[in-house]
Amino acid sequence: MISLPLIGSIIGINVVYVSIFTLRLILVIKGKRGLASFLAMLEVFIYLMGLNLMLQNVNNPYNMAAYCIGFGIGVYMGSRIEEYLTLGYLVVQVIVDSLEMELAAQLREKGYGVTSWPADGRGTVSDWSCKYWSKEITKSG
Repeated sequence: MISLPLIGSIIGINVVYVSIFTLRLILVIKGKRGLASFLAMLEVFIYLMGLNLMLQNVNNPYNMAAYCIGFGIGVYMGSRIEEYLTLGYLVVQVIVDSLEMELAAQLREKGYGVTSWPADGRGTVSDWSCKYWSKEITKSG
């Protein structure tokens, strides 16, 4: 028999669990160990609740499908949350075919850090490295 509240609970728990898992992984990569450790405790608690619920009702294929659907939605939601929070910096590298520095100067005037150096390849080019908060890129792009 199909229990819609049970299926909804399984999906909801998995969405929350996997979203937290995704954020925790990103926080570990960014070096935010304290917050990542707290999220890990919360994550395991939610995971055990969902696992207990799933193991008690494993005989229904709809419950298993709900578990898979919740997992997939959780990955999507975790990545959207990280995109919204934009945890960290983004480095943009620009290679231009001249040594013109006007664009670099304009970026510096707007408060962006720009490092530039001449480079040789098939002619002389200028290589720039710009460091931005990720949020600045996602808002403008």
